[in-house]
Amino acid sequence: MALETHITDVLTKISEKEVQEVSEILGTVINKKVTVSLEGMDEFDFSTVKENYSDSVLMVSCHLSTDPEGIIMVFLEKPLAIKISSWMVMAEPVEELNEEHLDSIKEIANQIGGALAPIIRDELNINIEVQGIESKVVDLTEDIFSYPGLIAEKFKLDINGEESNIIYRVLTSSTVESLIPGKETEEEKPEAEAEKEKGEGEFDLESMLSEAQEEIEDVSAPAAVEEEKKELEKAPEKEVLPEKMELLMDLSFPVSIELGRTKMLIKDILELGHGSVIEFDKLAGEPVDLLINDKKIAEGEVVVIDEHFGIRITSLVKPSERLSKLK
Repeated sequence: MALETHITDVLTKISEKEVQEVSEILGTVINKKVTVSLEGMDEFDFSTVKENYSDSVLMVSCHLSTDPEGIIMVFLEKPLAIKISSWMVMAEPVEELNEEHLDSIKEIANQIGGALAPIIRDELNINIEVQGIESKVVDLTEDIFSYPGLIAEKFKLDINGEESNIIYRVLTSSTVESLIPGKETEEEKPEAEAEKEKGEGEFDLESMLSEAQEEIEDVSAPAAVEEEKKELEKAPEKEVLPEKMELLMDLSFPVSIELGRTKMLIKDILELGHGSVIEFDKLAGEPVDLLINDKKIAEGEVVVIDEHFGIRITSLVKPSERLSKLK
């Protein structure tokens, strides 16, 4: 039986973003041109997977902090694992897979998992972490696929345009259900039924933020750029807030400033010491980003206030957009 369309659509959309990130991370780690592409997905069929592998393979598994807990398994041939882990430490590949290779693959998986979690969070709007990553050699038998309703994603991994390898990622049905509950969402349910499920006394922060955002958008006409600049120069006036916003005024969110970003090779990270200098992507004098709850809402200049660092805001988004970024 083929997968439901809404499941393949969501998984494909996520995978297309993931392969770009994986290609970049793996290419940086092994210092080679890497291209990962999604070849297809379907309900798991052991005989199909077995055709692409020998009897003994490397399995990288991890858990997702979902409810129910998600489990993902990635399979690759041992020779490929040896090459990747050897290139990572700039060594010549050997014939036998050893513990150092397993540790290297696990470290790469940790990097990739840390990069993929935000993609899933942003795409599905759920809080998720990748945990408990393990790498080990397993015999490719049906016993390790005892979970019901598995889904298999087939990827092609090209290295320097010369080597083409097949990698399978297998997801349990509980993983898919926790990520993609189904077509029907809270918005699609009848209003009375949705309200009944929520309960009268339940505090739903996201819904309250959305309603407050809509009220602000209804009463606020879009201002021209010049008018916004003038408003910034004026002393701030007290804004009349929607009634629902008053209930949220005592909530607190983490505030941070981001000076810039960059990427480093593992060998460069290991060589860091006292006095090392790291160059970021921003130029000197460029405005820094102001992040609320890890979402950018403004830019500004760094200032010093009574021996403490601060920021003078030079541009920021509208109140309704600020609310949307807090969800």
